[in-house]
Amino acid sequence: MSEYLTELLKAKKLGLTKHIGVSNFTIANLKEAMQTLDSREIFTNQVEVHPYLTNTKLRAFCAQHDIHVTAYMPFVVGKVLNDQTIIDIANKHDATPAQVVIAWENANGMTTIPSSTKRKNLEDNFNDKVKLDDEDIARIDGLDCNDRQATPDFAPQWDQ
Repeated sequence: MSEYLTELLKAKKLGLTKHIGVSNFTIANLKEAMQTLDSREIFTNQVEVHPYLTNTKLRAFCAQHDIHVTAYMPFVVGKVLNDQTIIDIANKHDATPAQVVIAWENANGMTTIPSSTKRKNLEDNFNDKVKLDDEDIARIDGLDCNDRQATPDFAPQWDQ
């Protein structure tokens, strides 16, 4: 890891990139990276985060070290969009379930990478009119069941 992080830092110093980002780094990976780079050099950690996998421990570590979290798979391959809690909150805000999930991730300080193959859904994903209240956020937080979707054979030991 040290070798490629050193090269990424060189690229940044040469102006070839503005930021250094990592993906799927656990707390242990981030600690190892911070032996090579100052934590301020790590701009973002792109990880799986959604209502069924809130990744709270990792997100707290990132926040403590000013590392932004970029969340992928926010809709859990569509599963969360059919969750009754999400639907109820969407109805309350006259929004789609996808907009509620994105609003929850935004309220938690994350940038979200949603995906869709339908133009209408893509457009809806950019609508940030939904402002969740504390009760909404708590209800969504309560859906966490450690339901990780992306766990390839080469995956690290994930933070619990």
